[in-house]
Amino acid sequence: MSRVNKVTPIVSINRLRNEKQKREQEAKKRKSKQQPFDPGPGGIA
Repeated sequence: MSRVNKVTPIVSINRLRNEKQKREQEAKKRKSKQQPFDPGPGGIA
């Protein structure tokens, strides 16, 4: 259990970072078409 508790936060942080990077990349691609950066559903700051 303790091992899971230590690992899970790191995994979730990495996942959030990956999602944020993907959204930023998509936003850069869309910028010419749409409004400036939209964090998307449930926007993570």
